[in-house]
Formats: sequence, C-alpha cells, structure tokens
Amino acid sequence: MHFRSVFIVTAILLTTASPGVQQAIAKRISTSAFIDQWDTDHDGTLDIDEFSNAAMARSDSLDHGHTGNLKRSQLRGIISYVEFRRFDTNKNGLLDKHEYRVMLKKLFSTADKDHNGTLGKKELHRFVGISRFRFFEIE
Repeated sequence: MHFRSVFIVTAILLTTASPGVQQAIAKRISTSAFIDQWDTDHDGTLDIDEFSNAAMARSDSLDHGHTGNLKRSQLRGIISYVEFRRFDTNKNGLLDKHEYRVMLKKLFSTADKDHNGTLGKKELHRFVGISRFRFFEIE
C-alpha cells in the first residue's frame, strides 16, 4: 500500500478510535516538550543517543512482561506489519534489543534531513507528522 494511503487510513482510524485510543492520543506531547524532555545537552536538538534514550524508555514501557523483546502485538498501531517484519531479521516474531536499535538508527537517519547528526524541532515535527512510526506519542 502506498505511504500516503496508509497515512490517510491511519488518520481516519484515529479520528474514529475507541475511547482508550483517544485517551492515548490526548497524552501526546508537543515536539518542543519532547525535545526539552530528552535533550540532555540542552542544545535544542536530539542526537542519536538522546533519540535512542527516548526510544528505549518507550520500549521499556511497552514491554509489559519485561522480556527484553517486543512482540508485534505490543507495537500494533506504532509500526506497520511490513516494518516489523523488515526489522525482525531473525524472523522469530520478536524485536530484540539489537533489532530494535537497528530500527532506531534507520528511523533517525530518515528523519535527519540535513544529515547533521541531530534532529531539530522542524525535522522531528515533520517526521512525526508524516511517519507511520507513532512510537513517541508526539503531536
């Protein structure tokens, strides 16, 4: 399915979502607040380590069984089935920490449009706005 079609379908599903999903949407934070929360060197951007720290914290919150792996069901609505399969390189139906970190690096490099090794507010906001990747709950 074409990326734009996936985005439109996702938008429609989110607007007609159940109350539980709507509450999760309400918990989303702005890109500025997200950067402020994870920008440990206070330069107004996120480098790969800061981005990874945020993503690892999110991973830990999704890993209810504390197994160190994420199942497809734990990532449903966050990444697509195709993305999950692409990053599950050993094809065991789980994303282990190594596979997850590979995914993070790919997502970071995709978002870093100016290739300066950091994500500024505009890059992060643009990436979140067009991405199927809904991991960070940023609006």
